[in-house]
Amino acid sequence: MPFLRQSTTQVIRFGPCLDKTDGVTEETALTLAQADMRLSKDGGAFAQKSAAGNATHDSDGWYDTTLSTTDTATVGELIFNAHQPANMLPVWVHYWVLEEDIYDALFGASAAGFDSNQRVDLGAWLGTAPLALVSQRVNTSVGAMAAAVLTAAAIATDAITAAKIAADAGVEIAQAVWDRVLTGATHNITNSAGRRLRQIEAAFVVASGTAQAGGVATITLAAGESAVDDIFAGDRVVIVGGTGVGEHGIVTAYNGTTKVATMSQSWVTQPDATSEYDLVPADVDLETIEHSVAAIDNLLADYDGTGYTKANSTIGTTTVNTDMRGTDSALLAANVPTNFADLAITVTTGRVDLALWLGVAPNALISGRVDTDVAVVNTAAISTTSFSAGAVDAAALAANVITSSELADSATPRILKNTALANFMFLMVDSTDHVTPKTGLTFGAGDSQRSLNGAAFANTTNLPTEVGSGIYKVNLATTDLNADVVTFRFDGTAADSRLITILTQPV
Repeated sequence: MPFLRQSTTQVIRFGPCLDKTDGVTEETALTLAQADMRLSKDGGAFAQKSAAGNATHDSDGWYDTTLSTTDTATVGELIFNAHQPANMLPVWVHYWVLEEDIYDALFGASAAGFDSNQRVDLGAWLGTAPLALVSQRVNTSVGAMAAAVLTAAAIATDAITAAKIAADAGVEIAQAVWDRVLTGATHNITNSAGRRLRQIEAAFVVASGTAQAGGVATITLAAGESAVDDIFAGDRVVIVGGTGVGEHGIVTAYNGTTKVATMSQSWVTQPDATSEYDLVPADVDLETIEHSVAAIDNLLADYDGTGYTKANSTIGTTTVNTDMRGTDSALLAANVPTNFADLAITVTTGRVDLALWLGVAPNALISGRVDTDVAVVNTAAISTTSFSAGAVDAAALAANVITSSELADSATPRILKNTALANFMFLMVDSTDHVTPKTGLTFGAGDSQRSLNGAAFANTTNLPTEVGSGIYKVNLATTDLNADVVTFRFDGTAADSRLITILTQPV
């Protein structure tokens, strides 16, 4: 089948033109006018050729005629028909009209020679010129990556240095780790940080939540708190967020029905429905004098360095005292121990030498600092200045230090297995040139299918609808994504089939 160059004036030859009577004799003197020669462009209706003029006989019944740029303007199959019913049998010739660049690459004077390796020089990708090679490698944009591609061996030693980790990336990692929910099911490895933090929280926080309301000396705890009366009596309420943040006080009574906790003194800033609280256990011996500056002053003033100066070593008390925050309140002075020996502390020149913490001896100081287990790190407490240069290098990061379980779900966009996904979009193109976006498609049964883990194709739960510019969308149900590997196939009239394969992520 001959090839023609698109939108180019060309002379074509057709024949042999044979006598209509015997079908053998060559007609060499025909006058074939423009109207005797017709064309069908890429499946269109036949019409006389555009170029004027009669065909010219060459030899043995073969004739030449000229096709104009209009005649060759349409890429695809071109059918030529010459027929003069009174004199000759019809002649049919099939041509293919090629894009100019393709024709020149095949037949141009500078066309490349035959390559036995069937190699080509890529000039465009779907109509767009690609970027130049980088160190003889294709410059690509990675859209998807197979599982387990990035291994410890793939990352060079010291490839990830402190300089490579931006400040916001460090914050993102820290936030993702600290935002993890600590449960006994997922963080229960002996001596792990997660288990230690969970145990510390369990030991020091009785309950937490957001208040429903607050009064002058009361706070209404969350609706889900305990229904047992006075279960929180003696505990300390600490406002950790919202109105009154930083406030704290002792619970003297608790109503399990109304959730109202009565405080030992009035609030400086009255809490409300925005106040977030923690309930922590309070040590009775220390709490008795916490809100009494006068009681502490008397304790220090009456101690002479060798013993307590009061008769029978009693501690001077007062019935009206000043709260450490400046709020006057009457305290239970009668509850202060009358025998200094009853206090589990040693007073020396106004300082306390701690021997026990809730009845347990603490660890010794380390370089003058208290040995602690950290339960809470304040927001932004760890900053860029907290790390020395090169503190986080490749050797410090395990191969699996950052996995999907360490990052919040929003950190990495992904398609989850057995989870519905709305508005999954794809492109459909015209089957004629395989490039032009195909619009106006309507999908029916069998046009939208999926294969789960290599099984037979079956219809998707929902049918696609058009978005615009050749883009369509479909709402995928859980059953459409209940596999590790899912292949979708979308078909439409006069459009190329669209095949898309995705790898789902576990929930």
